Amino acid sequence: MKEDIEALAGIERGSATPGERQSAEWIAERLREQGARDVRLEEFRYQGTFAHAQAVHFAVGALAALGRRRLLAAATLVYGSVLAFRQPDIRGVIAYSSMGQLGLIVLGIFAVTDLGLDGAVLHSVSHGLVSAGLFLLAAMIETRTGTGRFAELGGMAKGRPVLATLVMALGMFTLAVPGSVNFAGEFAILSGVFSHGWGYSAVGAVAIVLAALYALRLISAILHERRGSAVRDDAGDLVSGELALVVPLVVILAVLSAWPAAISERSFPADDPATFISTQGQGGFGAG
Repeated sequence: MKEDIEALAGIERGSATPGERQSAEWIAERLREQGARDVRLEEFRYQGTFAHAQAVHFAVGALAALGRRRLLAAATLVYGSVLAFRQPDIRGVIAYSSMGQLGLIVLGIFAVTDLGLDGAVLHSVSHGLVSAGLFLLAAMIETRTGTGRFAELGGMAKGRPVLATLVMALGMFTLAVPGSVNFAGEFAILSGVFSHGWGYSAVGAVAIVLAALYALRLISAILHERRGSAVRDDAGDLVSGELALVVPLVVILAVLSAWPAAISERSFPADDPATFISTQGQGGFGAG
């Protein structure tokens, strides 16, 4: 609460961060919709009148709610990433990594900045494509081995070059290596939330390290370790019908890596996310 009051004081003095100012603009718009037609950013202070006291109370509560949701999203990001690293099978890693990445997406949404919102939309698309591809590969691997447990897998790169290539490709997108669409989305989110405090970006950086750990563990457990008991010699490579499901996803990810603006610049009218949210929202960010 103290930080929120200081943020409002900063808005009054003109020393607010860009993120704080965008949040205040959104709050002012909500107040105007509720009948306070004369609300301006400079009026977020006590003037000894009931109307202005109400405005400050509403604004502090709204900023506090945004802060709580950002903290919850950051916690979900780290918690999901840690759980993903500890999973004993392919599907568990994919599922809990999705939980962590959704925390990152929510963090971008509640940054309520242009970069944060653009990054959230871009990362939603890229992570959806990566998760779909990995779940498909998990099913194909389980069809050949009867299990998805890492303890019984390993060594599947030998004699299965297509499977190995696709696992590596989707694993690299999961790692969010520089140049990938996942990297672009994550970088935009962390840049967008940085205006609310460097701590959020630091948490995001820690989660990126954890993502590298669980992604590399996934790749190694499937392809590179000693062949497991469930991997048979007659378990062949991927066939054309399976490739028709997975390859288009990888191609789309590659295209978006070269041209992320295809998503980020077309997600909101006039490529102005914060303004669009301000005009279209119905009080959701400021509620409870």
